[in-house]
Amino acid sequence: MVETQGAMGIENQLSFQDIGRADVVLIASDIEIEHRARFAGSKIHCVTIEEVLTDPASVLCRCQELLIQADGCKNYDRTPYYLHHW
Repeated sequence: MVETQGAMGIENQLSFQDIGRADVVLIASDIEIEHRARFAGSKIHCVTIEEVLTDPASVLCRCQELLIQADGCKNYDRTPYYLHHW
């Protein structure tokens, strides 16, 4: 699922149920996103728009790494994980 945020505001806003079902939340943005608190407790990978456009394979590989890290933690469902690569 893809939520977009821009001049028109938030479009296709993800529900709390959508976010809760996500294995990883990928945020591709060059600015702070609105209502970021909705993603608290999620495994989050943040990248720039340029990075996701020029090297999507690497971005997805790092998302997989984040899942592997989380699997090694007994409380990962309650602990937010962040992998920033800006």
